[in-house]
Amino acid sequence: MNKLSYFFCSLFFLTSISFAQKYQYQETNFPSYDGTKISANCFIPISEKQDQIFPAIIFANSWTGDEHQYKVQAKLFAEKGYIVFSYSSRGWGESEGMVTVAGPKDMKDVSVCLDWLIANTPVDQKNIGVSGISYGSGMALLALAHDSRLKTAVAMSTWGNLATSLYGSETPHFIWSTILLGSGYLTGNMHPMIWENYENLLLHRDIEKTMAWTAERSPSSFIEQINARQTPIYISNNLQDEMFAPNAVVDFFSRLTVPKRLDLNIGIHASAELGGLIGEKNYVWEKAHAWFDYWLKGQKNGIMQEKPVHMVVKNKNIRESFPAWPIPSLRGKTYYLEERPFWEQGSLREELNLENKSNEISSSTFSGLNTGIPVIGAIFEAYTPIKIQTWFPLTDRSSSLVYLSSKLESSLRLRGSGQLNLWVQSKAQKIQLIAHLYDVDESGTGTLITHGPVTLYDLKPNEPRKVKFDLVTTSYDISKGHRLGLGIDTYDLNYAAPSMDYYDIQFFYGEKYPSQMSLPTVEEASPSKIEISRTPLSSLK
Repeated sequence: MNKLSYFFCSLFFLTSISFAQKYQYQETNFPSYDGTKISANCFIPISEKQDQIFPAIIFANSWTGDEHQYKVQAKLFAEKGYIVFSYSSRGWGESEGMVTVAGPKDMKDVSVCLDWLIANTPVDQKNIGVSGISYGSGMALLALAHDSRLKTAVAMSTWGNLATSLYGSETPHFIWSTILLGSGYLTGNMHPMIWENYENLLLHRDIEKTMAWTAERSPSSFIEQINARQTPIYISNNLQDEMFAPNAVVDFFSRLTVPKRLDLNIGIHASAELGGLIGEKNYVWEKAHAWFDYWLKGQKNGIMQEKPVHMVVKNKNIRESFPAWPIPSLRGKTYYLEERPFWEQGSLREELNLENKSNEISSSTFSGLNTGIPVIGAIFEAYTPIKIQTWFPLTDRSSSLVYLSSKLESSLRLRGSGQLNLWVQSKAQKIQLIAHLYDVDESGTGTLITHGPVTLYDLKPNEPRKVKFDLVTTSYDISKGHRLGLGIDTYDLNYAAPSMDYYDIQFFYGEKYPSQMSLPTVEEASPSKIEISRTPLSSLK
């Protein structure tokens, strides 16, 4: 048992003494379909009458976690009359086997856990839910497609498409993938194919094979099965999540035809729900309780009368709600990129300049544009007044391009994923572009709103090519009188570069090559907005 497990066990013991009479607690292990031992624990409410049955929730562990991590929340659910079964997926905690990242063996294990639950507890077989954070959330969504006995799921800090999460726009998420692998090898029993597929992404080899591996582990691959079963789903993710950026999650959510809810919160990966694991008052866990109370116990608590989409505005203390995703009132606002005069800055204009022109930059590891110190910058942005900023006059014009709009005549409310369509050319076959969108004040200081990478491996020398890629989903208000700023360079610490070779890139504009940026905006703030209190930084400890 690792230190984290001891912490949760101690916390559970200290907080549950006065409630012990309400449920029984047991730890167990049992063989899965292939003999692999699965380690688990179970809370069973004490029956008040003969043949009483209870709804149940299955929790799957997070990456590096085990069956003990949910004990505080499990106790709270058990006090309300739920059977709560938490287990360590194979390769984690005291469970045997090897970690295969929510693969076919893991799905069979979920079914075996259900078999154990039905055989050993007074469970209401028509009312069983599944949940988890991060790794456990992906397990939960995939399990819905593989076992029809599960009625609903709550997925926190989840992924929709594993390929997009780890390799969006063919760009390896180097820092977070390294954190995943490093922590996995320290705390779990990793299957060799995980390292092999990680190397494949870094080296851009056997991509078809690796994409097939990720597809088998992506909830989006099983959307038809989930929709056919009409299993209700609550998804909670975080806007600064650099591990599983919200783009793939909101795409998955938009394709669901089941009863559903989406919360996009402030925070990095798993941070918005972390406080609830140690008993702090927590928005996400409050909604998780309400969701299960409605779908598994039939309580009319109003959660299904709330709008299904909720977003925190990144730079304001409000949470807005909307009737659907994509937001029905969404409007696309297009800006055309216009040539930068010598050593100055380019322009973002709402009308296309038909004159065909171009600019050129060189690759470099530092241009003055950035997405902040990996991990730390996103934490500060989410939980402190410290934002990720750059001063536009100091950006290196030889290795980056910056474009500014005119002053905004009214505030601009971004809600969703922006998109870039650029025309580029290079003698190099492999290049990388990092786009940064800024809120620029009168002093020329740009506050990062969002960003997006793209990597190209098959450029034809000196042949213009259209490059299309998305910015990370965001929710941000730009004030009247400020400007939009777009910065483009070739390197970011968060992502693995395709090559360390030096190369030049030419950017084209005009009627023949209309490079442009499209942003999703809403005309007015949501009338149902409510003030929120952000999770204190201390809860991350």
